Amino acid sequence: MKPVRGRILSPFTGCEPNRAFIVTMSDPTTPVSCGLTSVNLAQSYGPILIGANLSCVAWGISCMQLFLYYTNYENDSVALKIFVFCIWIMDAVGQAMVLAGLWPALITRWGSLAELSVSQPLLVHHVWLAATVGAIVQVFFLRRIYKFASGRNRLLLCILLLQMPFILWQIVGAIIYTVWQAEDSSLGALTEHRAVVLEISLRADTAFIDIAIAVAMVYSLYRQRSANFARSKRLVHRLIILTIVTGLWTAIIAIVVLSLIAAFPTGLQFSAVEFPLNALYVNALLANLNARKFLRNADVEFNTYGSETDANTGTMVLQNMSRSRTAAPTATSTVEIRVDTSHFVDIDYSLDTLKTKDAPDAA
Repeated sequence: MKPVRGRILSPFTGCEPNRAFIVTMSDPTTPVSCGLTSVNLAQSYGPILIGANLSCVAWGISCMQLFLYYTNYENDSVALKIFVFCIWIMDAVGQAMVLAGLWPALITRWGSLAELSVSQPLLVHHVWLAATVGAIVQVFFLRRIYKFASGRNRLLLCILLLQMPFILWQIVGAIIYTVWQAEDSSLGALTEHRAVVLEISLRADTAFIDIAIAVAMVYSLYRQRSANFARSKRLVHRLIILTIVTGLWTAIIAIVVLSLIAAFPTGLQFSAVEFPLNALYVNALLANLNARKFLRNADVEFNTYGSETDANTGTMVLQNMSRSRTAAPTATSTVEIRVDTSHFVDIDYSLDTLKTKDAPDAA
């Protein structure tokens, strides 16, 4: 087959012109779109492929969390169950769009530089869908903080209300990004100055909101540490840890995306960590819902006198620690005193409100 001379394309594809590009497929006589020895996709479809794989892993974790949620929390309201399912479906649709967007360029039209030089519509539309999912989850967390601090801290409530314009900007900015790409579908349009500035704005906005939500929740919980009962303090500490773990990882990923955009403004390296961000929001939501049983469980306590409190039965076992040195070994005598302790925890979703009451009744 006579080599075909390649034409100079956008340097974004990383092509080497004026060389032969020979492909042996099922039909070796089929000519390729242009004559090139290699196509370097390290700045375009390479990061997108990595991001798609990581996104599938995160989506698989969300599937397991969804299963655990529906099996462990059957008493949740129907509205909450429908809400969780809708969020998961939106994430699943987003994963399908990512995989379907990679299929033409890497499979059905592999070797076509014309296909590699344009952005896939499904990948572009994934942007606004992911922004919508993230915004909905953020509003869910804001609602939780609002219910927790309602009527107690007006300053905190004002701060929460100020977050709403930033959340809406994520959706509006994603739609603008999609419209721009629809006007110019070339990959080079993704690295234009206006597109880079918009992407930086969106990721900075995402990181700011996630950090603000985590800080607001930790602040609200920290104010509850003045509780008189040790169990209440432990519950607050667990809530703080849960908030930090589930709330900050999305902010960290957004900061990483922001850093990659600033470091590689002419490439799509940020796609490697941006695509999993959608599934991480869903996992953060499900992790907060599934952690409620962990937060409710009481620990086994030991006091300095050798007494043990069974968290499951509420029975306090007092062991007789005195033994005679000359007497024959005998079984340790125990006196069981049952102490019924009632704990009323008003939990909305992920412990939106916290009302704990300890009322020991002597048996």
